[in-house]
Amino acid sequence: MNDEINLLRINKKSNNGILIFKIVSYTFFGLSLLLGLIFFYLSKISDPSYVTVQESYVENKIKAQNDKISKLLFIKDRLTKINNILKSRDNFEGYLSTILNGIPSDVSTDSVSVDKKNISASFSSQNLKDINNVSDFLIGLYNKKEIFSNIVISSVLLDSGTGKYSLSISGQIF
Repeated sequence: MNDEINLLRINKKSNNGILIFKIVSYTFFGLSLLLGLIFFYLSKISDPSYVTVQESYVENKIKAQNDKISKLLFIKDRLTKINNILKSRDNFEGYLSTILNGIPSDVSTDSVSVDKKNISASFSSQNLKDINNVSDFLIGLYNKKEIFSNIVISSVLLDSGTGKYSLSISGQIF
């Protein structure tokens, strides 16, 4: 056979054209396959039942967050009001602490009552000198103007049956 006889006449230019055609066709085939998969996935996602489930899930999360937020706001409001009340109150704990720390150990505190502007207390002891020390201490608090703006000794009593002396005072708080 003769190499020069060629019935198909394929030259290098047409060979390059076929290669380009194959590349373009494979590319379009790959793109169409990819687009088909994307559309299939989107059709599965856009299923109404799936969207409804997602929607109810999101709504429940939002409601839960709103409930938490409203509870936190309620608690914050209550704490703010409690803080305002505590700021406006007198320091009764400090007053009582000062009074009770100044009482001798041999003297028993029978009763203490506190209201907005008054403190009343009753003390008792076996020793009259201890009752005198208590009255001197309380009068000293009045003289120093630490707690009391006015103090009244209501009674000093002796219980002859038990031999106990009792002191009752009441005082107005600054």
